[in-house]
Amino acid sequence: MPPSWIGSETRLRDWLNELEGRLEKLGVAYNLASFNQYIGRPSADLNKHEAAFSTFLTDPTTQATLRHWLNRTADPNLQRRLSLFQQACLEAEVSKSRPIYELRNTINHRLIHFVPQIKPQSGHSPMSRNDITEALRCHPDWAYRQMVYEQALRPLAEELEPQVVELMRRRNTEARRLGYTNFADLQLHLFGLNRAELLELFGQLDHLTAAPYRAFLESARREYSLERVEPWDLHWLADQQAAFPDGPFRHPQIIPRIHQLLQAFGLNPEKLPVEVLRRDIPFGGLCFTIRVPDDIRILANPKDGYVYYRTMFHEFGHALHSAFNRQTNYLYKRESGVFNEGMAETLAYFTHYPDWLAQVMERPLAEVAHYRRANRARRLLRIRNLLAQAHFELEAYANPETDLGRLAADYESQYLFTPLNLTPRWAANSFPTTHPVYRQNYLVADLIAAQTHAAIKQQFGSFFSLNSARQAEVFGFLQTNYFGPGASIEWREKIKRATGQPLNPASLVAELEL
Repeated sequence: MPPSWIGSETRLRDWLNELEGRLEKLGVAYNLASFNQYIGRPSADLNKHEAAFSTFLTDPTTQATLRHWLNRTADPNLQRRLSLFQQACLEAEVSKSRPIYELRNTINHRLIHFVPQIKPQSGHSPMSRNDITEALRCHPDWAYRQMVYEQALRPLAEELEPQVVELMRRRNTEARRLGYTNFADLQLHLFGLNRAELLELFGQLDHLTAAPYRAFLESARREYSLERVEPWDLHWLADQQAAFPDGPFRHPQIIPRIHQLLQAFGLNPEKLPVEVLRRDIPFGGLCFTIRVPDDIRILANPKDGYVYYRTMFHEFGHALHSAFNRQTNYLYKRESGVFNEGMAETLAYFTHYPDWLAQVMERPLAEVAHYRRANRARRLLRIRNLLAQAHFELEAYANPETDLGRLAADYESQYLFTPLNLTPRWAANSFPTTHPVYRQNYLVADLIAAQTHAAIKQQFGSFFSLNSARQAEVFGFLQTNYFGPGASIEWREKIKRATGQPLNPASLVAELEL
């Protein structure tokens, strides 16, 4: 039964305010400890923070009170807050379960501190995660790329696979206890997605991208005299095809270029609560929002090249999203991972503009148009790679007893049109451990960003052709419709209000000329 003293909506509001204040303190402490773990600073035991969350969010009286009032209050704001709190409790039933978070944190510690190695003729050669990416993207030696692909992460994958599979089993057990078919369906529900619509989107993107992607592979195979395209060839071929020269995209200029865009928005970059630290991490970049809206930290280890510029713009998109959230209630400061990635991609999409590329590359627009068309190969590869990874994880949770290494390889072969390669690799990726059933969010984020930029262009014109006042209005559009409201408005509704239509693939299809 709910506490007897909560006999009115005023008392209920006070109770929610007190709970959210306590929850925010727990969240800030956890975020700081997690950040310190990634950068190698001494930090409190994450398991203690997880236990505090679990105690707080799985309290039976709290949950009963939420259920009681959700069916009784007529105040839309209170209903929204109660619903979000109930979702946080539901998420905690799995993510804050001790057998789950202890195993997850153990695996993640190994992921963070593992040093990849390959065995060239001269002996063992340690690598960073960035070194692996760079080798597969840039190294012209076919045999060296194969060695990196098949050796660098294999020992870690073989070591961790039994542990990650056990983690998945534990998540499934808890999700089924809560009435879900498996953990993937629970996680999609928490993101505001469902399996049927997601599989329909997968099918649409597969159909739309298959022919141009296959044409790219065949053209590149002939151009570089390959008998067949292997998995370790894909990023190298896409990089050759994309042909963006690294010269204009030197890594020391990444932050200044981002600051130029922020200044065009009418912002003072030096006054933003964003700190950037260089670290080698198992991600392209990672944005830690320690506290919304005033403590945001970005970890990255950029090198030269357009792909690193785009990644850093993406992370700054996360940062702006948090820095300009104008909500006071903690749960309104936390948004769905789908929308979080959509906001990050919305900033990254400014790097697609011909005017921006022409300015950075110091090339005429006609030449830049050629580069943009060629870069489509890289983007098609990214979409199909995400399809393979996301589809694999949905199926893995549906049947974790199957050979997951073979399942991952089957989906990669199916979507990427490469020969089956059974090198153990999937468990060495941090996503199944730290961000389970998350990679479809990047596909939906592409839809959000493309649709948002189409709406911006229709309402304001091409951004880099606008005067400073109109450019500031574009940022005002993003702040008013997306950043400021936080989770007080459901993310699909925010997109519909901002763009005038429900989320759909049409703008992405047009932008990629599919």
